[in-house]
Amino acid sequence: QTSGNRTALEQVITIVYLYAVTAVLQFFLALIQQHLLLTTTNSLVDKLRREFVSAVLRTEAAALDATSAGKMSSLLNENIEKIRDGLGEKVRS
Repeated sequence: QTSGNRTALEQVITIVYLYAVTAVLQFFLALIQQHLLLTTTNSLVDKLRREFVSAVLRTEAAALDATSAGKMSSLLNENIEKIRDGLGEKVRS
C-alpha cells in the first residue's frame, strides 16, 4: 500500500513538473512572439512613413503649394497612428 502511494505521488510530481516547464516555455514563447510582432509593426510604420515622404517629394510643386506643410504633417501622423493602433489591436488580440 505504501509503495503504491509513493508511486502515485511520484507520478503526480512528474506531471506537476511537466506542467511547470510547459508554462515557463509558453511564457517565453509568448514574449518572443510579442517582441517579433511589435518589431514588425514598427518596421511597417517606418516603411509607410518613408513611402509617404517619397510620394510627397514626387508630387508637383503646384499641388504642394495648395496644401500647407502643417496639414500634411498632421495628416501623416494621424494616419500612421491609426495604422499603428490597428496593428497594435491585432497584436494584443
